[in-house]
Amino acid sequence: CEEPELNNDPPAIKFTTKPSALIMIDGEPRLKKAEGSELMRVLNTPYFIVFAPATKDYYLKGGSKWYSAKEYTGPWALASAPPEAAVKLAASDYLTSAGAIEDDDVAPEIVVSTVPAELVQTSGEPEFVPIGGTNLLYAGNANKDWFMESGSKTNYLLLAGRWYKAQTTAGPWEYVASKDLP
Repeated sequence: CEEPELNNDPPAIKFTTKPSALIMIDGEPRLKKAEGSELMRVLNTPYFIVFAPATKDYYLKGGSKWYSAKEYTGPWALASAPPEAAVKLAASDYLTSAGAIEDDDVAPEIVVSTVPAELVQTSGEPEFVPIGGTNLLYAGNANKDWFMESGSKTNYLLLAGRWYKAQTTAGPWEYVASKDLP
């Protein structure tokens, strides 16, 4: 029996040192005019994002907060007063909760990707902790399994069940079979 060939290409890997939310859009935004409104809905994302042609602003609903940006890629900022049409449209949109952003006290930094991506977030700068009896360090304040080999300074990340490695967080990242891990 032949094993299926899997795509092990690394996703775009984005690193942040503060609370963040990854917003995925499948390619460039596909806009469609919302019925009964001048707003344009971004169709190719599970998040509620609309474009207001009159002001050329994008609006994103995340939990109970609204964010706005001039470009869909950001930078995004809290919107104190989103357009009433956007609020009304979001209230009637069944997809609004599909891509909900957590409702924390701190508004997260919005990170947008139009290609498959993973977000590695740390609380402040990465804090690597030695793992006894090995030459490995573990990023103790990261939201993903992130290791560093102390001798070579090679970074290893476990993302979606696959391991990737790179010399720096900027990459380039490459797939590593589990049998080839340190």
